[in-house]
Amino acid sequence: MSRATPGVDLIDWRAEPHRFVLLAVSPPGKEIHLPHTAIRSAFGLDDPSRLVIETEDIRQGVASVYETNPRHPRSRSSCGTCASPASSSWRTCRHAAR
Repeated sequence: MSRATPGVDLIDWRAEPHRFVLLAVSPPGKEIHLPHTAIRSAFGLDDPSRLVIETEDIRQGVASVYETNPRHPRSRSSCGTCASPASSSWRTCRHAAR
């Protein structure tokens, strides 16, 4: 993410069955800026709906890269077994390997 978001650090990530979640933070005293177009380009995403960016406060943000459009009726943004996009592990849902 550093090329697409200069001055922002990737501090953690997790893989879920149908998306990757990236947790980013800006340096103290700086407001976070996560440019949608630049991040999409860095991940090679043609469909803008596959990237969802949320800022949690002034310095921290979350970027979710979905396998398919998360608004499509057949897409799943969370594990059907544990029903959690926010599973206990930032790295991977415990059911992802199934």
